[in-house]
Amino acid sequence: MALYSNILDASANRPIKGGRVILTCGDIRTDNPIYTWTKDTTVISRQLDRKLHLDNVDSTTDDGAYTCTAVGNQFYLSSKPVTLAVQTKIDTPTIIVECSRHYGENGDFTLGCNTNSETIGMTYEWTVKGVVSSVTTKFYSLKAITSANNGDYICKAKFGSATSDPSPAETVTVTKPGLLCYHDNVCIAAKTGYSGKCDVNDRCTCSDGYSQKGEVCTNGVVQVVSSLAIILLTLVITKFL
Repeated sequence: MALYSNILDASANRPIKGGRVILTCGDIRTDNPIYTWTKDTTVISRQLDRKLHLDNVDSTTDDGAYTCTAVGNQFYLSSKPVTLAVQTKIDTPTIIVECSRHYGENGDFTLGCNTNSETIGMTYEWTVKGVVSSVTTKFYSLKAITSANNGDYICKAKFGSATSDPSPAETVTVTKPGLLCYHDNVCIAAKTGYSGKCDVNDRCTCSDGYSQKGEVCTNGVVQVVSSLAIILLTLVITKFL
């Protein structure tokens, strides 16, 4: 019987008391492996499901080092331990941002409130420029942003009667407009009117004699290329990267 490595993933390593944790053993590509779950040195479950659900977690019963072992006809896969430490206070969240932290005008961006104590049923509070928002989800969307979206964004995580400390502020400062780019190929494909480079704001720069207008470079007479054409081209390029 061959011995292989296995990966154990936890939905939270520092879950809030009363929350739910899902431990997931590696995705074994074979028929009906048996998963054995161990907490510290004690076997707590043998099952066909590769997910172990821990509900209403508490430090006295659920703290410890967990491992999973998957056993099939030709293999034996044991994971490295994952340690759970149940908290009575929600870990202070941080705000995560997709891609870069350059907020180009007219772009769409999503802010995420991330805490190590995350659990199913957790809600969130977003404060935008000092005012509590009606948004209670993990993610806060900024669509077609303008300078009106400038300011500090702060989030808190909530579960039951517990509320985290506020996250560090994410300061949004909307920069100049222009065609969004994550690699120079998009700008090169735009050809006439574009320099072929992305700037520090993840926007295509214009050639001499051209200027930004919305998402295109124009010389004041004819817009060089439509934003729709560039979007379609970007999708094609992305597909083959």
